[in-house]
Amino acid sequence: KGALALVRSGALYTDPATGDVWFHPWGGDPRIVGRNSKAGPGGDPTGDTAAWFEGSAAPNTGPGKLVVYNTAAGREISRTRQARSVADCSGVCGDHYPAGNGFLQVSAKRVVWNSRSGIYSHDVRTRKTTAFKTLKKRYLIDVHDQVKLLGERNPWHPVLTVPGRAEQRYTDLETHARLSSSGSYVLAVEAPTKGRH
Repeated sequence: KGALALVRSGALYTDPATGDVWFHPWGGDPRIVGRNSKAGPGGDPTGDTAAWFEGSAAPNTGPGKLVVYNTAAGREISRTRQARSVADCSGVCGDHYPAGNGFLQVSAKRVVWNSRSGIYSHDVRTRKTTAFKTLKKRYLIDVHDQVKLLGERNPWHPVLTVPGRAEQRYTDLETHARLSSSGSYVLAVEAPTKGRH
């Protein structure tokens, strides 16, 4: 299974047979920019930053190297060893991770990914990675800069947190939800009524 990511200057995708990461600039010729990527790339659709993991023996657990790449300049920004790589979506993510992997946000400032054992944030400038803390009755669904979409348990529903605003609960929506690439919109499935979504 391959993965697809958009950036302002083109598209990135993985060849599932080889693990090569290809960059296809709009109006240009595609070229290989990475190798040995099991889960494929993530991208910033409003910028020129892409990211992927290389060399991870087990895509959902093992150590690998996080590559952050500038598609406009055609060069790596950083390559750092990580204890947990991004989750691939081999039949478990459904439509909620349309890129085919668990990258939640890629930007010139940070890369955020779901590894199935937790969600991690990598600061591109300092090259430090931290885990998002698990909250008591809540868990992180998606994030964009300071905007967070949380899942609340019992009853299950998403909660939107935006700095400077009151929390917004969506009791009529399921926790299978995502933020738009700008962080301005929430996309979610309506909670079942009479057995239907």
